[in-house]
Amino acid sequence: MGQPSRNTEIKVVDINTGHSLPVNTEGLICVRGPKLFTGYLNIGSTDDIDSEGWLRTGDIGHYDERHRLFITDRIKELIKWMTYQVSPTELELFLQTHPSVAEVAVIGVSHCTETQWPRAYVVRRPGYTTTAQKLCQYVSDSLGFEKRLRAGVVFIAHIPRTNIGKVDRKYFKQLVANELLD
Repeated sequence: MGQPSRNTEIKVVDINTGHSLPVNTEGLICVRGPKLFTGYLNIGSTDDIDSEGWLRTGDIGHYDERHRLFITDRIKELIKWMTYQVSPTELELFLQTHPSVAEVAVIGVSHCTETQWPRAYVVRRPGYTTTAQKLCQYVSDSLGFEKRLRAGVVFIAHIPRTNIGKVDRKYFKQLVANELLD
């Protein structure tokens, strides 16, 4: 993304506590400065701006040692598993490192007691074979406990995309809208 413009402050905070996070730690991006709007037209108040003037952007990301900002996800796209916030983009990028995976989309599937479980929809690379179990193990072996593909892997022919080329998450969310795992 880059560095903030002059007179604009940026901080990254923990999604649950609101406490500022250190360099290279993912969290909710907040901005403050004279160029920001002060509210919404015809709306009395909003939770998007705190009492100190920080705007909660809804973007997830981090900043590095050189104060460059990196946006990695949107808060509304995060998968809520227990008390964890799991980035589908992080899981997708990791799964794309597997030689059998051509394309992937990850979404949360509702669970009766644990909020959501991550599920990957995968397009296999031509000439490669793998199983859902092997891909789940691939994730479990390398990523944190909260990032396991508890709702499994589903192989599909292609990943639907929006007009601008992004994964069409609405399509996948509609696909599992009536599904409740137990």
